[in-house]
Amino acid sequence: MFVATQVTDWNNARLERAEYQRAVERLDAEITANLAIIDGTLPEVTSALGNANRALDTLQTCADSAENVAAVNAVLHLDPLAIERAGDGRSRAGATRGDAGLLGEPLARCAA
Repeated sequence: MFVATQVTDWNNARLERAEYQRAVERLDAEITANLAIIDGTLPEVTSALGNANRALDTLQTCADSAENVAAVNAVLHLDPLAIERAGDGRSRAGATRGDAGLLGEPLARCAA
């Protein structure tokens, strides 16, 4: 009876080790896939961060120019045609006349 119990315990431990090994392999595959996703999105995130930093620097200068407005709007993903057309109240993006003043001239709000 004692030998049978030992064999059963040994077999259960072997099965648990095998299940543990399969779990480690699944975890390794998931980590590898996650790292590949991160590697694929890192250039895009880095570029967006650089654009955002340039837009922030532009806003902090309080210099109003078409180039500066375009730089800020590009980071905000604003459609320049929608902003331009908002002046007549018929924007493709749904902007209103009030939005055009806010979005079309963000740098004009700097304190002198």
